[in-house]
Amino acid sequence: MSVPKQNHYRVLLLLARASLWWERAWPRIWPVVALLVVFVGVALLDVLPMLPVWLHIVVLLVFASAMIWTVYLARGTAQPIAKALARRRIERDSGVKHRPLTALEDELAAGRGDTGSESLWRLHQQRMAASATDLRLGWPKADMPARDPRGLRFFVPLLLIVGVAAGWNQTGARLLRAVVPDFGATPNALVEVDLWITPPAYTGKAPIFVRWSRDQSETKSAKKEIVQEPAPIDVPTMSTVLAHARGMMSAPVLAIGDERFVFTAVGGANKGNGHKAEATIIDGDRIAVRIGGGTVSSWPLRVLPDQSPHADFKAPPTASADSHLELEYRAADDYGVSSVTAVIWRVDGEKTREGFKEERLTFPLTRQNAPTVTGGASEDLTAHEWAGMPVHIKLEAADAAGQIGASPTREFVLPERRFSHPVAKAIVAQRKRLADAPPMLRAPIANALADIADNPGNYANDNIVSLALSVARARLIRDMRPEAIATIREILWDTALRIEDGDMPIVERRMHKARQDLWDALRDGTDIEEIERLMDELREALDDYLTALAAEMARKGLDELPSLTHDNVMRGDDLKKMIEMARRMARSGARDGARQLLSDLQRILDNMRAGLGQNRSAEDLIAAYRLMNELKDIGDKQQSLLDQSFELLRDLESRQARGTYNETPSTPPTGAAKQEALRRQLGDLMVDFDRILGGIPGGLGQAERMMEDARRALTRNAISDAVPLQSKAVELLRQSSKDATAQLARQIGGSPGLFSGDSDEYGEGLGSDPFGRFGGGAHQGLGLSDVDIPEQQELRRVEEIERELRRRAGETKRPRGERSYIERLLRRF
Repeated sequence: MSVPKQNHYRVLLLLARASLWWERAWPRIWPVVALLVVFVGVALLDVLPMLPVWLHIVVLLVFASAMIWTVYLARGTAQPIAKALARRRIERDSGVKHRPLTALEDELAAGRGDTGSESLWRLHQQRMAASATDLRLGWPKADMPARDPRGLRFFVPLLLIVGVAAGWNQTGARLLRAVVPDFGATPNALVEVDLWITPPAYTGKAPIFVRWSRDQSETKSAKKEIVQEPAPIDVPTMSTVLAHARGMMSAPVLAIGDERFVFTAVGGANKGNGHKAEATIIDGDRIAVRIGGGTVSSWPLRVLPDQSPHADFKAPPTASADSHLELEYRAADDYGVSSVTAVIWRVDGEKTREGFKEERLTFPLTRQNAPTVTGGASEDLTAHEWAGMPVHIKLEAADAAGQIGASPTREFVLPERRFSHPVAKAIVAQRKRLADAPPMLRAPIANALADIADNPGNYANDNIVSLALSVARARLIRDMRPEAIATIREILWDTALRIEDGDMPIVERRMHKARQDLWDALRDGTDIEEIERLMDELREALDDYLTALAAEMARKGLDELPSLTHDNVMRGDDLKKMIEMARRMARSGARDGARQLLSDLQRILDNMRAGLGQNRSAEDLIAAYRLMNELKDIGDKQQSLLDQSFELLRDLESRQARGTYNETPSTPPTGAAKQEALRRQLGDLMVDFDRILGGIPGGLGQAERMMEDARRALTRNAISDAVPLQSKAVELLRQSSKDATAQLARQIGGSPGLFSGDSDEYGEGLGSDPFGRFGGGAHQGLGLSDVDIPEQQELRRVEEIERELRRRAGETKRPRGERSYIERLLRRF
């Protein structure tokens, strides 16, 4: 027989036999392979160890039985494939007719020896060989779609891929745990379970550590043993738990309520069979560690929900003397308030799909995440388009978890600034018309602005005002965009302020922005280099503000005010010292105290501005200054009289001790007359206080009575009786001085003399006087009693430590680990 390309044919014949064997065997082998792959995938997912031991055994038996059955069904697949079938497969795949390969293998059945028959047979084979020159073989076809029309076979490799992805680093251990059920811990082994529960950081709660251990040699049924019920563990919701189990051959399960978390191996079997699990506690009344069908350890759990914060108005919204919106708030949360915000919207505001258009004011908190916060804020909304309109106001308090609690809504008329200059009034009137002005009103408003600009004599020929009015008029006519109205309103507002107050509003806004930027940076933990830069900006803004303040006082005729000698008065240098104190606090890490100083600085500046905004006459301020100076003078004189009486008393006791004292002098000492004159001076001053304040501070009346009693004692030469009375009078005068200072400051709204706004709001702790200056007259800073403002000695000690750390960090001979630790310490500075 002659077959073309014999080698090629032999290869095709071998492949045809293999293809036919695959098509016959694969449908029978496929169940065996699929079952094996499913088992491996399930094992790598580490599901079987989570089952009770008996169920684990049942699953293994089911897998084994199914494996035996599928292997039995796959018998007979090893039988060889007949050559004729392979040859026929090649002919069919090659598309040749008349089965040429079969004909080439055939022999002449009849006519052997006959020349004609043999010639004809050879011609037939030559023709068959010619038709078999292009032989090929197709791919094997197992016809699986017909056997599995739903395509379930594709889930088998998918399960294997998921299993490998889940347990690729513990393949051997997981396969072993799947094949060998856990029938208990190693005999005589110590089983330990540690729980480390960490509450969320914003709660301020300390982590909770719980340990449970048991020696397996003490009982053969340790896993079935019921442990003594411990006290419930109180944990805030969203706490994280890290569980570590030792002494168990297989991975246990951490159960929290209805949730289950599988432990993962730590270090392998050679390192104590350690397993760990991490989870978040959301709900549940019990936390337990389980293995197989039993419980290893269990604790009752009490999950504390995170309540929503509460916010409310401490007092109804009011308008300050300078038309600022004054809001006092209080807010509380079970763990801490992170922010307090005032939400304002118009009573008759138009509601859109997103809700009412609103204005949100976030208040600075002196302490972040404090359970209870109280405070107040003064917001200048006089430039707002809603100024003078009724609005709704509510407070919103938020906690670190993002929960928000709202106060009841209050209705209030937003404060509106009252201008006294006629031109400023006219400009503001046109600005109001722009709030909801339709396009057709732009031309009349532009003409009105042109009329104002055409009379520069009415605004002192100020070129800046003239230019601003021209710009606003041009934009009204040429810029028809709706958003241009806001820019024009801002120009008109600044122009009216310049006419009314000069340059003061510009530097005031710069001052406020510099303080707010620094306050935000201290709150957000900005690096110290940026803090230093913002401190410098605030210092420059304060210098400009004080310069503008002096110019404004001169413009209002207040530059001739007498100098106050009262101790309870702050001056420009004190404000600058506050900034430097805040700088030192930021360097030392006391950022809460630095923020409080900045809040106090803003409060003092607001009081100063309010005093200027009231347009008080110079006579009123001079009278107030005179009262404070006279009260200070009376106090000094009373202290001098006390010193004289004490010297007389001491001299008297000394002479009595020496036996040289004979009799009481017949004439009263001169101290009685001086005491009477000082009492009369205080009486006249009390009359002035009553006229200006509308009442007399209670301490002054008591001081006047003590002075009268002291005069009587001095008149009868009872010096020992006069000294305590004079001491009490000095004490009452000092306290009355503090009270009168605060009362005067409230009465006149905070004058340019820098009266403190309210002495009661500054704590007398930390060794300071009520106005924030510590003993010895060195200014330490202002602060509320719940803010820890460090002493000078503490700050100096921190600075010394910082310098020493920097010196050591520069010593290259020190060990690398020590220098790395020092660098980490210095990062906060």
